[in-house]
Amino acid sequence: MSGWLYLIRNRDLYKIGITKKFESRMRQLKPDNIVAKFYTSDFLKLEKELHNRYKKFRIPQTEYFRLEQHHLKEIKQRIYQLDHTMIIILGIIFKSLLIISLLFFILLFVFSLNINDINIVFLKSIVWMEKISFGYSFISLFLHSGKYLSFLSELKYRFLKLIIFIVYALIFRIASIFFQ
Repeated sequence: MSGWLYLIRNRDLYKIGITKKFESRMRQLKPDNIVAKFYTSDFLKLEKELHNRYKKFRIPQTEYFRLEQHHLKEIKQRIYQLDHTMIIILGIIFKSLLIISLLFFILLFVFSLNINDINIVFLKSIVWMEKISFGYSFISLFLHSGKYLSFLSELKYRFLKLIIFIVYALIFRIASIFFQ
């Protein structure tokens, strides 16, 4: 079952709501501005998530909220992430590659302070990066994404990180074979 999640503004109040018939609902509510809308099969769950997230700003017994600009930005970002899951995947790959590269260069630097043979420095760095990547892959299963994802999306996010870091560990294992 699919429907619309919407965020509208009337004066200084914002309404986070859901509907199956967006156009007719907007004619009923007559908002000053449609801030965001998103058509999804998880519209009920997403509305509940947003209502819980911003419950401190909710006007009692209504679906209206006194939201600030950074709240609107968060909601739009949340909707954008759901609508563009490929961006999340590319973000995970990019951030993990950045972390791995940074750690690798740090290890290269640290080992080169004590060892003069560059081949041994590379081999030691690669072996340690394999261990770090493999260890971090399992730690990533327990780290929250911080992206306010649904439970299923959060699991996908964590398992994707697990897989990416295991792949890095395998790459370092293969590289260590070539440097021996």
